[in-house]
Amino acid sequence: MKRLHSLRYVLVIAMLSLGINHMAIAQDATLYVVSYIEVTPASASQARDFITQYVKSVRQEPGNVQSVALQRIGEKNHFAIIEAWKDKDAQVAHAGAAATQASRAKLDPMLRSPYDERTHVGLNVATATKAAAPGAVYVVTHIDIFPPSQPVGLDLIRTLSDDSRKDQGNVRFDSLQQTSRGNHLTLVETWDGTAALDAHGADEHMKQFRKKIFPISGGLYDERFYQAID
Repeated sequence: MKRLHSLRYVLVIAMLSLGINHMAIAQDATLYVVSYIEVTPASASQARDFITQYVKSVRQEPGNVQSVALQRIGEKNHFAIIEAWKDKDAQVAHAGAAATQASRAKLDPMLRSPYDERTHVGLNVATATKAAAPGAVYVVTHIDIFPPSQPVGLDLIRTLSDDSRKDQGNVRFDSLQQTSRGNHLTLVETWDGTAALDAHGADEHMKQFRKKIFPISGGLYDERFYQAID
């Protein structure tokens, strides 16, 4: 019996070292996909049109809950796609579909770096959604937490999500946890405009979050700003 407990303990420690924390993974079946797309500068306009049409077609697929196409502010050849699927099976069916593979093949000649697709589960996702007005600013932030500090980091991010939704001008603030690495998180935000975003960044609760997350971060606080193109 003692040996069994020891083996379990070793397994838990190994899982934490790999960033796997099943207790921290949300149980909602919704699967989220955040994709980063970087094309050559010369292909930016063509890629924009292609990605816009691609996302519109994805919205018509069975099991798709959301699909948003974004273009990075100040970096016209950088794009992001935010998708939500009712469950893993729906997302897998989409990824393996002939139409999806054909679309990726058409996009491939425009790429400057590989298509970066990351699947997530919800860590703290709002149950109600608001419509974004014209001029809204979208923010996609990647956060990497040292595995031993993962529980602390997840609590900080949950609290940040709750507090940020109360900020003036917030439309969306969802925190997502990568399925492959539980210590990698993505924040997906929407703000009425730059004034609301700037006020949020200067708010005391945001300053305190950045102060507390900094010593347990495994990389830069990768915050990117976008506008919707669809």
